Amino acid sequence: MTLLRNAYFRNFLIASTVLNIGRKLSWIALGWFVYQVTGSTVAVGMVISAATVSPLLSSILVGGMLDHFDRRTVMMWENVVRGGCLALIPLLYWLDVLSIWMIIVVVFVDGCLSSFTTIGTASILPEFLHKEDLETGNAVFTMTGQIGSLIGPAKSGH
Repeated sequence: MTLLRNAYFRNFLIASTVLNIGRKLSWIALGWFVYQVTGSTVAVGMVISAATVSPLLSSILVGGMLDHFDRRTVMMWENVVRGGCLALIPLLYWLDVLSIWMIIVVVFVDGCLSSFTTIGTASILPEFLHKEDLETGNAVFTMTGQIGSLIGPAKSGH
């Protein structure tokens, strides 16, 4: 496949695949963790709802923001900030101060920020693919999400 000879696309594809697998692993782990800590399926539902609704709300604003700033830089910093936010969950648990509302806030903020990568990745492909490769590149790139959905939950069960 000629697309994979494009180093930018190949590296982007690998990074996106790892990111999507990590996202799915963290969803399973977070649901399991919330249930273990609270024993409540309602709490798990609230956390998953916060993680699902927040990107829907933030995606309205993200496209315009990405048009005004360098997408790569924004996406890089967004992932750094999201990692820091998610690191708060084990840190607060270790400090024995974690509560369900804190998890919901962290997951909501994480979900809002995730829109930058979700929208940014789709809009950044034309920067390093030729027009004739764009349709195939988008199709191959979309597979990274499906790979994450397949491998992430399967690996989290081990």
